[in-house]
Amino acid sequence: ACEGECGFGQASLYGDGQYWDRWGVYAGGTWKGYSPQTLSDGYHYLKCYQAYDVDINERHWPRVAGQAIEQSGWQPSDVEWAFVTQSRPAPILHLCRHFGWDRRVAYMTADRFGYFGSGCIPVALDDAVSNNVLRDGQRLLILTSGIGYGCAAITLVWGKGGPAC
Repeated sequence: ACEGECGFGQASLYGDGQYWDRWGVYAGGTWKGYSPQTLSDGYHYLKCYQAYDVDINERHWPRVAGQAIEQSGWQPSDVEWAFVTQSRPAPILHLCRHFGWDRRVAYMTADRFGYFGSGCIPVALDDAVSNNVLRDGQRLLILTSGIGYGCAAITLVWGKGGPAC
């Protein structure tokens, strides 16, 4: 069992809709709908029309993560593990430098499993659990971002059997 409280802490969110048309799945919903034309045009598949600015996560992750950490009453040095969207190593390493973390604080899996989009976080958590990396009472930061552009961070204290003990 955990010493003290464990479970989910604080969250911070950021969204910037100006990137809505860069890439996504455009069939369905009210914009393109499902029709023979949208299907033949391939709008039911992921489409990339323009890449994000290469530094978009580097610009937003530190602020969003910092807000969640601060709202939890933690210092950046209190974070023992960071589980971060694994799109590219550069923004993850930038985050570590920003908070003064050793790069090993960021639990990396893309080098072994590849990039899974929104699945990066559960893949990394499952790998950490399978390898007995996580211990009760450890303070974790989860940080992710996605198309549109949005990003979110949440803090949690790990407990036996998962984040809620």
